Amino acid sequence: MRILIVDDSALWIKQGETLLERAGYEVTGLVVSDPKQFTSESLPESVVDALKGADVLMIDKDLGEAITSTRLICVVRYNFPKLPIVRWTGGYEDKPYMKYLGVTSIEKPTKRNEAKFVETFNKAVDEQELILSGAMGIFAALDETAKPDKYAADNKARRLKQI
Repeated sequence: MRILIVDDSALWIKQGETLLERAGYEVTGLVVSDPKQFTSESLPESVVDALKGADVLMIDKDLGEAITSTRLICVVRYNFPKLPIVRWTGGYEDKPYMKYLGVTSIEKPTKRNEAKFVETFNKAVDEQELILSGAMGIFAALDETAKPDKYAADNKARRLKQI
């Protein structure tokens, strides 16, 4: 499994890489040096290329300069609707709208939880597979083969626009 870690800290990326590679995962890190490039409605070409090669996106809650990863998650979810997204944070996370985006949240590895980090990550990926699975998955409206009912699709679109 190939994991793309997007964070504004090279140290956090390295910590995640070390733990996940020990568990047998292939990990690529992408350091966000200019968070403002991730506030548009399109993805930078380097990010698109990295996402095409990823099986899971693990992204920091905050990209720096008071910019959260929410907009980037929305754009990624729209362009890659079946890509599992795990949002990791080193601080308090209480954003109920992440559930509407089908995102699973975990804590970054610390001395306190480092031993169980890979186990927690694996559970998050399992949850993502469940969320994104089949025609009844949370993002069936983005699946070309699915036929969601019009009301549900319109309601979901309104909620995503509000976010």
